Amino acid sequence: MKFLKWLAIIVLVIISLILVLVGYVKYQESSYEKTAVPYVKEAIPAITSWNPQKVRALMQPQISQTISDADLSKLLGWLSKLGALKGIDEPQFDNVFSGADTNYGSYKIVTYDVLAHFDHGDAKIVLRIMDKGGVLKVFAFNINSKALMDAPQAAPAKS
Repeated sequence: MKFLKWLAIIVLVIISLILVLVGYVKYQESSYEKTAVPYVKEAIPAITSWNPQKVRALMQPQISQTISDADLSKLLGWLSKLGALKGIDEPQFDNVFSGADTNYGSYKIVTYDVLAHFDHGDAKIVLRIMDKGGVLKVFAFNINSKALMDAPQAAPAKS
C-alpha cells in the first residue's frame, strides 16, 4: 500500500512539472506574439527577395560581419531556385534561448518555424531572431525544401 501511495505522489509530481513547463512555454510564446510574429512576417519576404543588401540589413551586425558578400550572394543565388515567394503560413513559435557572452552581452534567441510557398515548391524556414532589449534582428535562418534537391549543384572547386 505504501508503494502505491509513493507511486501516486511521483506521478502527480511529474504531471505537475509537465503542466508548469507547458505553461512557461505558452507564456514565452505569448510574450513574443506582438513583437516577433510581425517581425517574422516582414523578415521572410525580405529574405526571400534573394537580395543580399536586404538580407544583410536584417541581420545582427556581428553575424553580418562574419559572412562575405560573395558567400551571401552565392547562398541566396542557390536559394533563389525556389522562385518568388507566393505566401507564408502563420509563424509557429518553437523556443526561446537566453544567453550572455562577450560578443553580444545578454540576449535571447527566439526561434520560429514558417511554411513558405514558392513558385517551385514549399519550404520550411527556421528563423532565429536575436532579441537584445526589445531590438529584433535576424541571428540565423535555415531554408529546407525538396525543390532545392532538384536545383543544379555548383561544380566542385578544382585543386
